[in-house]
Amino acid sequence: MKRQFMTPGLSSAAFSFLRPALLAVALLAAGLSHASAQPYTTYNYTIALGTSAVDGTTIGAQPGWVIGIEAGSRTQRIRLANFAGTAANPIIFVNKGGKVRVADTTNGQAIKLVNCSHVILRGDNDPSYTYGIEVHDTTGQGIEIGDQSTDFEVMHVEVHDVTFAGIMAKTDPDGTTHVGERGYFTQYNTLIHDNYIHNTAGEGLYIGNSFWSSLVNGVQPSNLVGTRIYNNWTQHTGREGIQVGSASSDCLVYNNIVQDSGNLNGQDQNGGIQLGEGTTGKCYNNIIDTVPGNGLILLGIGDRLIANNIITNIGSYAVFCDDRAGEITGSHVRILNNTILTYGLDAYLLYNQYTVNEFSNNLLTTPTSGHSLINTSGSGATYTAVTNVTGALASLGLVNTAPPDYHLTSGSPAVDAGTNFSSVGVTTDFDGTARPQGTAYDVGAYERVATVSTAIYTPSGWGQAGSSYCPATGAFNAQPTWDNTNHKPTGDDPVPHSDTGTYYSGRYWYIDFGANWAKVRLTGCWTRYRPYSGGSYGGFGAMFWSSTITTTSTGLTATGINFGTAQSLPGVSNQLWVQDVDDSSAPVTPQARYLIIATGTTATDRANEFAFTGYQVP
Repeated sequence: MKRQFMTPGLSSAAFSFLRPALLAVALLAAGLSHASAQPYTTYNYTIALGTSAVDGTTIGAQPGWVIGIEAGSRTQRIRLANFAGTAANPIIFVNKGGKVRVADTTNGQAIKLVNCSHVILRGDNDPSYTYGIEVHDTTGQGIEIGDQSTDFEVMHVEVHDVTFAGIMAKTDPDGTTHVGERGYFTQYNTLIHDNYIHNTAGEGLYIGNSFWSSLVNGVQPSNLVGTRIYNNWTQHTGREGIQVGSASSDCLVYNNIVQDSGNLNGQDQNGGIQLGEGTTGKCYNNIIDTVPGNGLILLGIGDRLIANNIITNIGSYAVFCDDRAGEITGSHVRILNNTILTYGLDAYLLYNQYTVNEFSNNLLTTPTSGHSLINTSGSGATYTAVTNVTGALASLGLVNTAPPDYHLTSGSPAVDAGTNFSSVGVTTDFDGTARPQGTAYDVGAYERVATVSTAIYTPSGWGQAGSSYCPATGAFNAQPTWDNTNHKPTGDDPVPHSDTGTYYSGRYWYIDFGANWAKVRLTGCWTRYRPYSGGSYGGFGAMFWSSTITTTSTGLTATGINFGTAQSLPGVSNQLWVQDVDDSSAPVTPQARYLIIATGTTATDRANEFAFTGYQVP
């Protein structure tokens, strides 16, 4: 009997905290968005509604073919065998003329790929449908890809109500002919993305063999190389939402939502995301929510980076990590900048004895009574843990917990409390925002971005640098206001023909950004010109940052800043503001307190005021 699930009502507001890319995944899965254009209208071959099996060799399929799967409801599987494209010209299978719906209760899967290479199965060929290929009510797998298939892609497909895995992609060894055997076959370039998998009795995505460290039918299972699992949403899966095994090289699992996984609560089959035996790579920017077992399971080999994930409402261990045979001694397992909230046992159960383990920059709720943040359970595993922040949920400074928005408020203890991990690849947050935004990395999956409005930023001070006369008294003494309508400074100097005192050739002057200089962000530079100042101007000669007022270069060259650079300025009777530099897309952060400016030979006496636009971060 088909298992019934309750699917919660979904709305765009429920996902408002997600970054745009992941919000698109959420809205697609919720049926609140549709595909855009129709990619294909011409087909080299059509799989008719009554056809259940097609052999590429038999029909003479060629690289670059587009094969349409006729729309309508099918009660027998579609078996696609022996299709061979190339990397440059894959064979593409698409829905043709509407939605393709496939259900099969006798063959063990609804869509099966056999001995195929360089093929793409995509369900985005009709803008009227969110998912143009729908697999449902099937005994076994929804989609099964095997029999030494390699270099394949599955995208924009919905799978639901199947008795085992939503999508299974692996070739198991048969033990007699070297099929699927390590050293004889490698599954390359497995791309599974932008799919919605829900209401499965088994795993949502079952990618690669789970027993890399042992034998299958007496031989070692094959490796996966070049695996990409991204932008998928799994919901209500009986086992793990995403399980990847044997991905021994170049594996990325990112931008996925795994929700209500492992809900049949079988022993060792009730987790969220599993990077299983033989798997290396990176797992980042995922959401794992509502899991009765372990949120994230790491059983792989080699270096692994786990970053910017949101792991919430976990029944057992938030993260479970264990060695398996074949582990590479001295590899690094780094668990950095994750947000981990509400878990039943320890936050991190660590058995890895042979790897260099690090658990840092994570934002967590306090473990429940009798449990620990990190537990090695007598395994002998060692680890480094720095700049983690823990506390009661209400004390973590999150924007909202219901509905969830785990961005940081300005008062969060996680703001500027972290360690810089750019050297190991953590340079952005869950939203793709560059780290850091403040004086240091924030802790957790999100980097706080201050609410910024364009405004005039007046420095703390300015004046002559060195002994040669260059007073700079008029540089910032008649500051404008910001015109939000016209997006420019407004306001004249009450003494129109005054000057800035910075035009003396071969001299130096300074700008002081004050004690909080490291929090300053400069978004633009403007110059106001005296009346009748028509012409073109060359700006200042050079600028550098310094911790003291000096004329000796520090080597910290200041880029993205200059004044007095107007070109073809009209000679009108009024004062004119002209923008010299627009840094709004990449604000300039001072490298020291003082900006030292060498006037050079082209500084002008026609300027009567300078202005920065900018702001200070918290």
